[in-house]
Amino acid sequence: MADSNRNNGKNNHSVFAILDKHTKNSDKTSPLQSENFVVLDEFQTTSQRCDLFTLEYPIFSLSRIPNKEPFSTGQFTISPNSMQGQPTMYDKELLIYVISKMMAAQNQGHLVGRTVRFTGYDFLKFTGKDVGGKEYQRLHQSLNRIAFCGIERVQKADRIKHTSGFTLFSYELIEDADKVFVQLELHPLLLEAVTTNKVLKLSDEYLTLTPLERRLYELARKHCGAQKEWVIGLESLHDKLGSTRELRFFKADLKKLAQKNQLPDYKMSFNQLRGLVTFTPRQGRTIGSK
Repeated sequence: MADSNRNNGKNNHSVFAILDKHTKNSDKTSPLQSENFVVLDEFQTTSQRCDLFTLEYPIFSLSRIPNKEPFSTGQFTISPNSMQGQPTMYDKELLIYVISKMMAAQNQGHLVGRTVRFTGYDFLKFTGKDVGGKEYQRLHQSLNRIAFCGIERVQKADRIKHTSGFTLFSYELIEDADKVFVQLELHPLLLEAVTTNKVLKLSDEYLTLTPLERRLYELARKHCGAQKEWVIGLESLHDKLGSTRELRFFKADLKKLAQKNQLPDYKMSFNQLRGLVTFTPRQGRTIGSK
C-alpha cells in the first residue's frame, strides 16, 4: 500500500467515482447499487457518540486476542467469525466513528440512511491513528470481525418463540493507489438509533482508556443517566462486561481499578464484602445525562 499517497484526505469525490464505476460492473445484489448514501468525510465533528444497544450488550470483546466461541448474554447469542473471532473494543472505534458522523450529518439537517461511505483516511484521523499501511490492514480486519459476527435474538411470549439473526453491517472495501474507500450497509437498529437519538455522547478521554475501562465507562454512561448512583453485583457486572476472566481474577482487576478511581465522568467504588460495585457521577463532569 502506498502509505504516503493515502495521507491526503482531499478530492474524495474522485475516489467515490471509482466506487460508482465498480458498481456498474457489480452484480445487482451488491450494496453498492444503493443510490441513497451519506459521505461521512463531509461532516466534521470531534464528539464521540455510541448507540444504546452496543453500550448495553457485550458485542465487542475485552481481549486483544479475539474470542472465537459463541456465548449468550440476555436475550442474545453472539457467534463470532470462526476465522477472525469476536470484534474487539478497539474494533468498536469504527462503529463509534460511523454513529458520530451520522449524528453530525443529521444535526446539520441532512437525511441519513442505512448506506454510508467514507475513506479509511477520515476514520484514522477521527480516531487519532497513524495513516500508514498497517492501520489500513487493521481497518480491514475490524470490518471483517464486525460484519461476520452473528447476533441471534430469542424472544418468548406465552407459547410463541421468535428467533431472529443479524449482523451490525455488511461492507465493501475499494482500494486503489491513493485511497482506501469503505461502504457500509447498516442494520436497521443502528439507523434507528441515530434517527431516534438513541445514542449517548462519550467522554473525550474514551479512546485513551483500556478495553476494560472503556466497557466499565460505557455501562456507567448507559445506566447512571440522571441518577445519583448505579449499583450492580459483581457477577452481574462480569456478565454485562462480557469478561472471560475467572471471577477471582476479575475481582482483583476491579479492585485495582476502583482504587485508581480514574474513569472519566464517574467515580467507581467496590464493596468486596457485599460484592457490589457502585458508579457515581463526578461533580463537574464534562457530559450531561443525555
